[in-house]
Amino acid sequence: MSEYFTRLCIVCAVFFCIVQLSTAAPTTAIYGAEANPTGNPIGGGIGYSDIIQPTDPRVIAIVHDKAGLLAALNKAKSGDIVYVHANANIDMSGTHNTQIPSGVTIASNRGENGAPGGRIYQNVNRADTSNSLRLFETAGPNVRITGLRLQGPYPTTQNYRDGRHAIRSNHNNFEVDNCEIYHWGYAGIRIHHTGPDSGQYIHHNYIHTNQFSGTGYGIVLLDSEVLIEANLFDKNRHSITGLGGPNCAFEARYNIVGPSAASAYFDMHQDPNNLRWGGNWVYIHHNTFLGTDQNAFNQRGRPRTGAWIEYNIMDSRYAGTGPVRQTFHDLAPAQSPYGNVYMSNNIIQGTLSKIGPVFYLHDTKGYVEPTPYPIKHQVNAPISPQNPELTNNNYNSDNSNPVSYYQATGNYVKATYPPTNTVTPVPTRLPTPVPTPKLNRIDGVTAIADIAVEYGTSFQKIELPRTVQAIIHDGSEQTVSVDWSGAASGYDSTTSGTVRLRGILVNLPGDTINPDGIAAQVNVRVGKKPVSQTSSSGQQLTIPLQIGWNLISVPYEDAELTLTSPATVQVLDPTNNPNSREGEVIGFDEIVPGRAYWVSSSSVSEIIVKGTQPSSITIELEQGWNPIGAPGDEIHMNDIISDPSDPWSLPFVYAYNPERRSYEAVTTLEPGRGYFGAIGSGCTLTIP
Repeated sequence: MSEYFTRLCIVCAVFFCIVQLSTAAPTTAIYGAEANPTGNPIGGGIGYSDIIQPTDPRVIAIVHDKAGLLAALNKAKSGDIVYVHANANIDMSGTHNTQIPSGVTIASNRGENGAPGGRIYQNVNRADTSNSLRLFETAGPNVRITGLRLQGPYPTTQNYRDGRHAIRSNHNNFEVDNCEIYHWGYAGIRIHHTGPDSGQYIHHNYIHTNQFSGTGYGIVLLDSEVLIEANLFDKNRHSITGLGGPNCAFEARYNIVGPSAASAYFDMHQDPNNLRWGGNWVYIHHNTFLGTDQNAFNQRGRPRTGAWIEYNIMDSRYAGTGPVRQTFHDLAPAQSPYGNVYMSNNIIQGTLSKIGPVFYLHDTKGYVEPTPYPIKHQVNAPISPQNPELTNNNYNSDNSNPVSYYQATGNYVKATYPPTNTVTPVPTRLPTPVPTPKLNRIDGVTAIADIAVEYGTSFQKIELPRTVQAIIHDGSEQTVSVDWSGAASGYDSTTSGTVRLRGILVNLPGDTINPDGIAAQVNVRVGKKPVSQTSSSGQQLTIPLQIGWNLISVPYEDAELTLTSPATVQVLDPTNNPNSREGEVIGFDEIVPGRAYWVSSSSVSEIIVKGTQPSSITIELEQGWNPIGAPGDEIHMNDIISDPSDPWSLPFVYAYNPERRSYEAVTTLEPGRGYFGAIGSGCTLTIP
């Protein structure tokens, strides 16, 4: 059994360090998952910052068993949190398809002080006769699952024709983060017919040992678009699989993929209804693939829009075909439309490959879409206790002994994998000692009033309280200090709405203890983005600047730009490479509408822009990436007029978030922000 207990842990991610405050010098491109800009460790766990506390006022129940969990979910309403106790081991055997209501979160504390998180598991039950069992499924949009361990009954590579999986998403705005998901045989997570732009976000999870032959998916998507970010994958047959339909698409970035798999690590199937095609689009970038014996990505059929693979570290030597291949099954070679797969700027076996290679393979075998289970389903797996090795779920994973995947050598980070054949010991977790009467135990903190800030207000300018009143177990109060620095990564000044910030209680007096990790929390309400204003000299717009690089645009002709506070700034007319900070240094008076510009600032400031708004903006674009500016009013990219029509290679453009120092995919262009868009061929855009 020892091979099932091999434990992978993560080093803290290296930030995407491309900011230079007063120089236009270019930066070195970063390859692989080292580029992780999220501020949280790949795979979650130790060091993950967005951990919900049981004292959160949104928590309606702290559950320890199945009855408590089902009762809490039955009464939960949108905005509620059901908290699984850190030491819980909840047996859900025989209970399937449990629905999570719209807007509800299930949470535990994976990673907090090394905690593995509450565990929810299933054994095989003789009454399990459905052909598509799942532990949880969404009953509405805006569901989140975070900080948990979800364990299935199958650590084996055999296929017992059991289609069970841990989670199925049927609705928009679904999020799974900081979870460990393992032993589900067919799949860990299934995203099911949610369509394009549905807000499916799977990030910072450890997804492993889902490895049935013929299926065995970490994440499987059926006619859905998914963002898959900063996860750790290993021992899945395919870590990511798309089933090939016309709306099937995913972006995979900043993931580490372990060396163990029975087939390609990432995979897009042919469309079973039209074998010429395979999905809509795929964008695979800044991932590290540690394995050598499988393809990093296999594209079956022709992607309708395209597949882009760039800035990854790959070490695949699979059957001489290299890391990426495109295959066709059950079609004559003349009927197989190879192409639409683009590979550039990847490190392959330690060497930078600027272009390609993509290996094309025609498979003479008939195409058979993998079937997770027969129509007349009967579970024929061993039933506990006849085979406790498979079904008793005695395995307790732990994050307490991290192992480094990386050995740095200059700018290139060579991936290494430390093999081990030893069983990870299950730690003995002692109960929290009862404090002596002489100690002051913190049981809570007094509520902090909401803080309202204007759009664009930096984290440093939020007037967060430096002290709070801690509620002691005897009912008294004590003033304690708060450290809010860890909350910065969860704050975005360019997104309107309410965000909850969490501060750590620090510098406690010697007779005061905080065994439950109680924290201070405050809601910060970010105001709406200011719209253009009319002044005596024409239109006026305020563009916020953060320290470092900002991607901006100016929508006005003959614009006059003025800084509101002293700052050293530098403006670059960028190249067509969104990962480069190279370009011509220009002045404010050379900025024109319709184009995006990099602006480096030495301090937080604002640019006041005054000018005349044109009736429309016309720009000429080349094939590939292009910097694009926004007009004076918000506009959806589908409302932009193009000649020829439908030029976009991707159904979104990238905006740059200067606080998180990372790109974000958007479909609406906002005044003052700059964007990078991918164009399939040269065209003319007219922005009304």
